[in-house]
Parts: sequence; structure tokens; C-alpha cells
Amino acid sequence: MGRAEWDQIWPSDTSRRLLPYLRNVHDEEIQESLRSWLHESGMLAAHPQTVDRHVQDFAAYTSYSYPGAPRDGLLLAAKWMTFFFLFDNELDDQPVASIPAETRSLLCDLDKIVSLGTKTQPEPDTWNSPYAQVLDHLWKEAREFYCNPAWERLFVNLFARYQRAQRWELYSKSLGRQWDFTTYTEWKRHGTAGLLGGSFVALFTRRPLPDELLQGHVLRRMSDMACDVLHLATDINSAAREARFEGVPSVLTTLLHNGADITRDEAFRIFLTHLWQPRLNSLLQAAQDLPHLLDAMGQNTPQNLSDAENFTEDLLLWTGGHLQWLTYAARYHHESETT
Repeated sequence: MGRAEWDQIWPSDTSRRLLPYLRNVHDEEIQESLRSWLHESGMLAAHPQTVDRHVQDFAAYTSYSYPGAPRDGLLLAAKWMTFFFLFDNELDDQPVASIPAETRSLLCDLDKIVSLGTKTQPEPDTWNSPYAQVLDHLWKEAREFYCNPAWERLFVNLFARYQRAQRWELYSKSLGRQWDFTTYTEWKRHGTAGLLGGSFVALFTRRPLPDELLQGHVLRRMSDMACDVLHLATDINSAAREARFEGVPSVLTTLLHNGADITRDEAFRIFLTHLWQPRLNSLLQAAQDLPHLLDAMGQNTPQNLSDAENFTEDLLLWTGGHLQWLTYAARYHHESETT
């Protein structure tokens, strides 16, 4: 993707950007702890030379995503985001047929690890994956550290959808399936872990959100909009990275497959003017209409409005921060065997 294309998504002229962004002041503070944890995790045992680059990249991502998080909360969020990025690599950076048995087993058992109440034990093969051990520890640590039952209920629900979307994507890649745009967007929204990352926004608001708001229609739809803005933009930025094996289905391949002999430039124009920009506009409109939307749902009490406004402010920062990070992220701008 050329600079001119990305500039239409996230202009280099900052006065033309429609979303705010900030960077957490604890960014550099968490990097040493994140580096030690990543070395010990075993997730990069085969590529230890990439640890420093990943630490800088993912610490920056987390800092742009949650600019108001306290240091320890930011560090734990950074561990989660690192897990999601590296597990994505594990599934994308090799042919589907070459994915290790323990990784396939983990993909079937994800919901047995991230769950509430009595757990069904994962298969023995699952625990051979370092990702399984990391996930098990992160889930326990998050529940103890954040102490937010409403977030836990939301996270478990979103995580089950993430698991199903990942399995759908592996099937699609293995057979070269290209789906229509609506189907693609629906499973991509969950398969990117974007909604899971977006759920962390609720952990750093000024006051914990009640279930009726956190899982209510208004904030869920706004979170969907924000996630679509991000995963569609990420598709444009990661097209070269994700075309090395079967090719990860993307918004451009979806449009090219379903279009009538359109070129890649024409597909990008359709993406920008008919898909991405309208989705961003809808998010900004929903933020502006927030009191009226809560009214329509029968939820517009003074406390609910204050809580929803705080969440929305942080959700927009999360969205803008992600786009700012995408502009420079080594993950998408570094020529390497393992990205």
C-alpha cells in the first residue's frame, strides 16, 4: 500500500484527522517488564531476535490504545495485546496444513480456558502450546487484578466469538474461500481480536460501567463501528504481510472477488468512499447522538449518560490511537521472516 492511499485514511496533515489520539506516559516504563515476560513466555522461543522489536511495537500499540491507564493496568493490557498479535502470527504466518497439532488443539479449547464458573479441562495436547499456558495465566491474572465482573462477562462472550471466527478463517484460507462483504466484515470484526481489545477500554474509564450499559445496544454498536474502522484500515496496511501463504482474506480481496472486473485502485476507491469513510462517519454521529440513543433505549439517566460519555471519549481515543500506531508500526513496515 502506498503512502498516498494511507494518507486518505489517516492524513499526514493532522488538522484533517477526525479522531483524537494520545500516548500513555507509562509507555517506556512498561517495556522492560514486558520484555522479561515475553522472553519467559516461550511464545518467541524460535525467534528470540525479534523480542525487542515486538516489545517496542506492542508497548506502543497498548499505550496509544489506553492513554489513561495506570502503569500496572497498562502492563497487563500490553501482555494481552502481545498474546493476541503473536497468536495471530502463529495462525497466519505459515500454511494452514503446517500449523502444529498443539496449536490446533488450543484453537478448539480456547473457550475452556477463558470461561466463568466450572471449567471443562482442555485436551492434554493443548497444554503443549506455550500460548495455552500464557492464556491461562493471563486470564487468571486479569480477573484478580481488574476485579471487574461486568467486563469478565463481556470478555468471555466476545472471546467465544473470537474463537469461532478464527476457526472460520482457517477453513476459508485452506480452501481459498472468498465471502461476500457483509459475511467478511462480520467474522473479521471478531477474528481480529479488535472487540476484545476494545473491551479493555471499559477497564480504564473513570467509573466501572454497569452491565446494562457495557452490554447494552448503544455501546455495543458503537464498539462494532470502531472495530470495523480499525480492522478495515488494518487490512489496507497489512495486505503485503498477509499474502505470503494461502493469503488471509481481506477487504480488498473480498471486493475484487465480488466485483465485476474492477482493478485494485477501483477496489480501494470503493473501500474508502462506500465502506470505510461511512463507517467512521457513523461512529462519530453515534457519539454525537449519544443522549438521544440512550433515550431511545430507556437508559438515559444522569449517571448512565455520564458513564457512557466517558466510555465514548475513551473509545474514540482507542480508535484514533490505533490508526496513529498503524502509521509507523514495525509489524506492517518491517521486512522480516517473522512479523
